[in-house]
Amino acid sequence: MHINYTNIPVSQRLKILTTATENQIRKGKRPSIHSFSIDLNNFKDEFVNKKHTDAQIKRVMLFAERLVGYGYEDFAGVVYSFLLKITNNLKLAEEIALKELALAKRTRDPIHICARISDIEKIYKIKAPNSPEHIKWIRENKKYLNKLVKHYDYAKKNYRTMIKKARPKEYYEKALANSHLNLAKMISKQYPKEALNEIKEAQEILQKLMLDGSCDIAALERDLGFADILSKNIKKNIKKNIKR
Repeated sequence: MHINYTNIPVSQRLKILTTATENQIRKGKRPSIHSFSIDLNNFKDEFVNKKHTDAQIKRVMLFAERLVGYGYEDFAGVVYSFLLKITNNLKLAEEIALKELALAKRTRDPIHICARISDIEKIYKIKAPNSPEHIKWIRENKKYLNKLVKHYDYAKKNYRTMIKKARPKEYYEKALANSHLNLAKMISKQYPKEALNEIKEAQEILQKLMLDGSCDIAALERDLGFADILSKNIKKNIKKNIKR
């Protein structure tokens, strides 16, 4: 019997997809992750444009957890990434990102670990900007990006996805430089000396990338300009505090 899917609500069609996928897995058949990702992300615009309940999001989260139970961590990662794209609830978004982070750590996938920490940091930038928790996640982002850059070949080898290729090393080096600068900006008043060290680290990375010529030169120049201004302002504040 042919089903006219256009007459079925988006939430119901999503349930049909997840149920069909789970049934295949239970029968010992491995679905195509590429097709699954495309089919799942086709729902994105409809969910963004239409109101959906947190309960619907949570049901799909449970599906992702079952996928992990089946040993289909890569499929679960696709589901979590999809949910992050359609979730406006910051509390739910954080819960999803933390589940993704745990999954990435479990599978020892440095690239996905950094991506998920970056997601959580962005959530806190909206949820609680400049808070100790926000700064904590910036530090985590810097820490794991540093590991990724140092062991890039291992990270690329362990990138558990069939959907996208790993970005070049220079992309993560620039992200690391930006993380140093973000942290420096956040702690500049409370820990000015540490902030200056963070800026120095960022400048060294950015200057290396400039010499390599592998990144957008204009973007690197903007970042170096920001680093220079931030460094000068911090030094001025240190001198003012000494005079007092």
